[in-house]
Amino acid sequence: MSFTCVHCGDSQKKKLELTCKHDLCNKCEDDIKKKGDDAGAQEFHCPECNKGVEHQALNKKGDKKKNPQEELAEKRRQYHEKKSEIIKNLEDLERENRKLEDFMKRLNVIGEKTKVNASYVRNDINQECDALILIIERRRRVMLGKVDDAQARKLRTLQTQMRSCQQARSKGLAVVIRTNRALERMPQDTLITKADSINGSIDDAKESYPELNPEIDEKINYKVDFSSTKEQLEQLDLEEVEDEGEEEGGEEDEKEKGEWTELADENKDGNKKENEEDGEKKGDWTGLAEENS
Repeated sequence: MSFTCVHCGDSQKKKLELTCKHDLCNKCEDDIKKKGDDAGAQEFHCPECNKGVEHQALNKKGDKKKNPQEELAEKRRQYHEKKSEIIKNLEDLERENRKLEDFMKRLNVIGEKTKVNASYVRNDINQECDALILIIERRRRVMLGKVDDAQARKLRTLQTQMRSCQQARSKGLAVVIRTNRALERMPQDTLITKADSINGSIDDAKESYPELNPEIDEKINYKVDFSSTKEQLEQLDLEEVEDEGEEEGGEEDEKEKGEWTELADENKDGNKKENEEDGEKKGDWTGLAEENS
């Protein structure tokens, strides 16, 4: 594949790529190098971008080749350096992974405790609401009892007044019947003689009549208004509390410490297993290093 030299403009097949990424043909390379060596210049300017390019960048043929043993030693040094860097980075990753696993276990513990504590709060809510319902039922019975008592008192008063009316009515009817009979059967002389007595009986009967005014009215004098109480009930809600201090939560902390101790023991076993796996990995690296050596 041909290219165009940036110096002479000819199309060539072989090229030299400068540090500025522009290309020169071999002929221009030799000319520039010769002129630079004759003038003692350390660099020349690229004809395309005018960037300075050291003559050493053109002197590829004159580079001194490294000793193969030195190259091998350098590769071994780089290999062990990169390997140590990878192993250290891997150990850091595994350590962070173990921390993450411990944290995930802690999150699981917190989740389970959250479920338990939520069940406690639900139980408290149900108990308190049941207690409120019992209080309301008890107060309902008390209030209904008051209404029943008020009704009973009024009905007893009505019954007493009704009996008085019935007695007066019976007495009055008896006087009416006797008087009518006397008027029908009694001779005139007798009627004249007993007229005052008959009128007296009639007057007594009239006087025995009670006043025609009810002693009670039909009202039950109780007002049923629970609006303020209902408003208070509508405001029933849970009260948020601050987290308990260290002293109050001592027992919980001890319990959590015990749980974390168990987790630590589990992690030790896991770390031991992981260390064995690391040993196997390092063995793999050692084998690879020996092969490269």
